[in-house]
Amino acid sequence: MIWERSKVVPTAILFFISEKYSKG
Repeated sequence: MIWERSKVVPTAILFFISEKYSKG
């Protein structure tokens, strides 16, 4: 569903940013 993807996409982006910050 679109609503589910709307939640998954931002979560994936946040996770990616978190990994970048963790690595520095």
